[in-house]
Amino acid sequence: MSATSSNNHIRQLQSDLDQTVHELSDVYEEISILYHISQTFAGLTVDEICNKLLDEVQTMLGVETIAIMLVDEERPEVYTALSTGGWKADEVITKSDHIVWDAIEKNKPQVFCDIKNSPHNNTFKKMKAIIACPMAGKKKSLGALVIGEKSSGEEFYSSDTKFLMAISSQAALAIENAYLHQELEGFFFGTVMAFVKAIESRSHWTSGHSERVTRYAAAIAR
Repeated sequence: MSATSSNNHIRQLQSDLDQTVHELSDVYEEISILYHISQTFAGLTVDEICNKLLDEVQTMLGVETIAIMLVDEERPEVYTALSTGGWKADEVITKSDHIVWDAIEKNKPQVFCDIKNSPHNNTFKKMKAIIACPMAGKKKSLGALVIGEKSSGEEFYSSDTKFLMAISSQAALAIENAYLHQELEGFFFGTVMAFVKAIESRSHWTSGHSERVTRYAAAIAR
């Protein structure tokens, strides 16, 4: 092997090594972010999760407009659970050919770097660029995370989309767990009240005692 050929081989090996180190660094960063996010959302209520999600995205990406849209269980629409910047706090988007619904149904981020020239510009009049990222839980999609352009004017990068996918997924799982906790709490309370009523009903002296105590306590609290 000639000296030139040997040098080329060494340079190729060095290039491959540098690329591998870079990829491992990216993977480590993603894992670190996921761990941080999972710890941040653990044990919170739905409202607390939404607040944390908004803060994390605003800090990491430097965007002003953020909207957390959750699916309405009773109607074919998503409503604004929490928002900031140029997003209407009462914005509701019905199920149709729309960026947000595309993200939810396709389970894939929808990215528009020039939203004004898209057919969806009516909803996003105050925004120049947008990413709508699905919030997919274990069983179903719970909604979408929508962000506007960066305050710096920079374009969105693939790393931004990766971060949004990671944090949206973790937030969705946390919200799903929070919903389950609420259901279990309600079921437990209902079961306890049923037992109490059953015990109280054995005597006309104790029948309805717990309900009366509850009413009196509520009246005193007022």
